[in-house]
Amino acid sequence: MNRFGAMPAALGKKQFGLGIDFERFQNRHIQFWSLQLLGWFGWFTLYALRDVYWGAPIERNLILLVDAMAGFILTAMLRFFYIAIWERPVFIRIIGILGGSMVMALIWQPIKNQAQFSFYDEYKLLDEYGYLGAYFGGFIHLSYTLMLGWSGLYFGLKFYRQFLEEQKKSVRAESMAHEAQLRMLRYQLNPHFLFNTLNAISTLILSKDTMTANEMVS
Repeated sequence: MNRFGAMPAALGKKQFGLGIDFERFQNRHIQFWSLQLLGWFGWFTLYALRDVYWGAPIERNLILLVDAMAGFILTAMLRFFYIAIWERPVFIRIIGILGGSMVMALIWQPIKNQAQFSFYDEYKLLDEYGYLGAYFGGFIHLSYTLMLGWSGLYFGLKFYRQFLEEQKKSVRAESMAHEAQLRMLRYQLNPHFLFNTLNAISTLILSKDTMTANEMVS
């Protein structure tokens, strides 16, 4: 920070010299949370419309709200886990996706079932199905598949963003190469350069070093 209280321009792009592109990181951060909010709001809306179609009481939306909030928090935690394994080998990432999705689904399903029990006062199901059956019922086809779908979308978008960044780098490298070639051509067309070159060739001819002179001309 300078004497006027302003942050140096370099820190606007790099954070504390660690090579972190703060602007790009901030854009990714905003994109993720925007899609996260939109996705879970869409999930809530879809199930709310389903309940309206089947004539469920409007109060049931409170259950869906609790489920959506829990899913939002758990998938946000899952994101930080995926960031930690992003640089690992593909095999480790696959195991991480399957295992991470399973752990979050095992946490999410009991939360959803507990909200259901509380709303409908269905605690008798605990005696009928047992704690495991009651709290983890629907784990595979409801929670685990959704967590896997969320993980697939997350990695798909991440790979797509990486592909776009590689394309930008390639275009930037080609542009720099063309610019360097143009600078070299401008340098070669400089009158002083031409004069020095012609003077060197004439000197070689006068000294009867025609082979070197021919090489310079060619």
